[in-house]
Amino acid sequence: MQHLYSSRSHLYTAMIALIGHRRSLKRFFQKRNMLMSGMTIIDAGCGSGALTRALWELAQEQHLSNVHFFGFDLTRQMLDQFQSWIDRDRVTNVQLLQADLLNLPPTPYSLPQANIIVTSGMLEYIPRDRFVEALKNLKSLLKPDGRLFIFISRTGWQNNIMVEKLWHANLYSQPELQTSCHSAGLSIISLKSFKTWGFAIELREDGPTIA
Repeated sequence: MQHLYSSRSHLYTAMIALIGHRRSLKRFFQKRNMLMSGMTIIDAGCGSGALTRALWELAQEQHLSNVHFFGFDLTRQMLDQFQSWIDRDRVTNVQLLQADLLNLPPTPYSLPQANIIVTSGMLEYIPRDRFVEALKNLKSLLKPDGRLFIFISRTGWQNNIMVEKLWHANLYSQPELQTSCHSAGLSIISLKSFKTWGFAIELREDGPTIA
């Protein structure tokens, strides 16, 4: 995956811009009105920054203070594109880290625990047999009562061409996602279609079991 995104980083960024992905993500979170001052937000597999930028713009528009963003990605070329926006706009509350979700550095040395974790278009590239492990690693970064938002490609003929063939990624059905989230100890708050290509899932950590 790292080699694929290194060689196609600019193609990926252009594709994201073409489909208006950042605008769609921004509208999604606008409707939920979840952002608050003092939050810590992690963008897992942040790529060139579409999701973080959508949330950062919302925080600016809502005049929120002390909102801290952390983005991590496996691919240096994607992070470099993200960093160019940070430098150009003199953004001071976004910190980037090159890291692998399946081999995260220990917290709190590099990544803090977060009120909100978001990830879009990343979990498709995790090997299927390590998908639940990846979800558990994301869960480990959540604060108590934190929320995890996943935007992920679903099965369908369009994605078979665009996602599976072009980007060599996995596609998931709704039952597969429900089973995997449950296996990772995550409760589904909401699972809905997102545009024509994916699912938007809101999750929280399972509460203690009462006998």
